[in-house]
Amino acid sequence: MQAGRRGDAALVLMAAVLVVSAGCGSWRADLDAHEPLPSPAEGVPAHLAAANALVEEAVYAADRSAEFTSTLYHLERKPQLYKEVRVLYGGSLETFPYVLDQWLRSHGGRVLATKNLPEVEGSESALLIKIKLRVPEKVFCWLEVHRRVPGSARLAIIIDDVGFTAFGLETAAALPAGITFAVLPHTAHAHECAEALHEAGHAIMLHQPMEPLNPDLDPGPGVVLVGMDDGTIRATVAENLAAVPHVVAVNNHMGSKATADEQTVRSVVKELRAHGLPFVDSLTHPKSVCCRVAAELGVPCAVRNAAFLDNSRAPKAIRKRLEQACRKACRQGCAVAIGHFHRSMLEVLSEFDFGDVELVPVTSLFEAETRVARR
Repeated sequence: MQAGRRGDAALVLMAAVLVVSAGCGSWRADLDAHEPLPSPAEGVPAHLAAANALVEEAVYAADRSAEFTSTLYHLERKPQLYKEVRVLYGGSLETFPYVLDQWLRSHGGRVLATKNLPEVEGSESALLIKIKLRVPEKVFCWLEVHRRVPGSARLAIIIDDVGFTAFGLETAAALPAGITFAVLPHTAHAHECAEALHEAGHAIMLHQPMEPLNPDLDPGPGVVLVGMDDGTIRATVAENLAAVPHVVAVNNHMGSKATADEQTVRSVVKELRAHGLPFVDSLTHPKSVCCRVAAELGVPCAVRNAAFLDNSRAPKAIRKRLEQACRKACRQGCAVAIGHFHRSMLEVLSEFDFGDVELVPVTSLFEAETRVARR
């Protein structure tokens, strides 16, 4: 088992740090000599149009807020496609090729190599990614990935495990309206907390219990388990949604086993689609398939990309994690952090100075994705 984990880690590392061969220089040097790909892609070979569509779908699966700024093609040489894209991807750009590769390998393609590009005029450095596709002809694509520069730094903070107690509810209700609360279904104070926090202007999520890897952990009532059939999972999620008022999104409670199981996740996401609700992956397992499956089913999905705020409940440790989340939001434009409903967390939030970082409800993360989600 240990050797298998080391092998998986090695594959991730290799996918992130492969170096592109020297041929990329000549391709980049004469970009102006190549033709722009029209939109819609008319008058170009069908395999290039299909490759272009597949690459864009792969990028949207990794970052639903991606924006393509240019696409060029060349018929006589390889690679035939060169695309520029700007992303608000939540993780490090070095992990972006690995996420792409995961999706592409299930669609007849793969990432061959990556290379860091130097900074230009003080802007952030970019990645050059070489991709091979079969559509069914073999097509190569260079993907030049830059960070999008948002207008301001936005931070979404989700407070999980609401509903066990009403202690601290007044403090929670008085917190800035940008903070989102995730309520566990069928808990003693779920309905009371959801009503009070909604009345105070906060967004309410369903904190959907899902099966963890550790069988000794109890996710509580309304749990989705690996091995449940599609109808049972969908009925369970529907019952949980009915038990919590004012739900505008859903995230997972525990779920380190369930979120890595595609069949389980697909059933959950289908039910969310039926209710028109987005999903936030709490990322309790590094091999979670939630965002990929959500992208395939047309459901907006965001992912926690900052460390959990309260692995330690010491106020000093929580403040340090909040500061880190703010720096991440400033650096990347957007960050998603998760804490839990307890006294230390609520008290630190009530006095913390977020400075220039805009606290936003989690629902605002999906506003820019509406166009993409409806493609």
